[in-house]
Amino acid sequence: MTYSAEQRALYEFSGHVNMIPEKFTFKIIDQILKKKPRSTEKTQVSCCLITEHQYFLTHLIGIEQTTTQASTYEDLQLQARLDFDGRHPCLTDYFTENKYSIKSNSYKLPSLTLFLSSHFNHVGIYHSFDQFCNELVSVYIKVILGFYRAGCRKLYLEELLLSQIAEHLNILDYEWDEKIERLCHTALNTLRQVLQHKPQDLEITLRLSASHPLILSEIQKISHLTDYIVQK
Repeated sequence: MTYSAEQRALYEFSGHVNMIPEKFTFKIIDQILKKKPRSTEKTQVSCCLITEHQYFLTHLIGIEQTTTQASTYEDLQLQARLDFDGRHPCLTDYFTENKYSIKSNSYKLPSLTLFLSSHFNHVGIYHSFDQFCNELVSVYIKVILGFYRAGCRKLYLEELLLSQIAEHLNILDYEWDEKIERLCHTALNTLRQVLQHKPQDLEITLRLSASHPLILSEIQKISHLTDYIVQK
């Protein structure tokens, strides 16, 4: 069976909701497909592109690229426990460039909330969703401290998951309800735990590629832990 771009995105979004460790009986596809977009114009809903962050993501311990050229995070899978160490090529390249050439004290990374997508299926690798979230926090603390020790003082986190949710809320006129709210709270809680461990002189900026008033309202709850929140 062939699916349209919109249907593929809807299945992807249903995966986000199904990652919540609660026993929800939430038939999101049936509910959303019956809704009409706000605009009558042809709407394109695309999967979240990761090309810009492909090098970082594919070299994390535990991540495997399932296609020759990954273009979305659907092309990446969690095959073992996630980890990050000082041998990651992004970190070693950054350190080398800062040591032997023109120094740059900034770097851009995908936010850890990206890994809460159902495409990074933790089942069979972690005993529970909570254990996966705890390790995700631990790994990203290593990431942030690794770049900090290599000289980074300005870190940009691309908030891909919440941007994707905002895109669906905007285009499909989907209602803000308990399931989406719990997903946002889970994402923000993991992000909050990481930001609480950032060095005082490290400037962190959260970047959103899409916006929705309710998403922005939620992310403001952690604004005190960041230096800037930017809408691209």
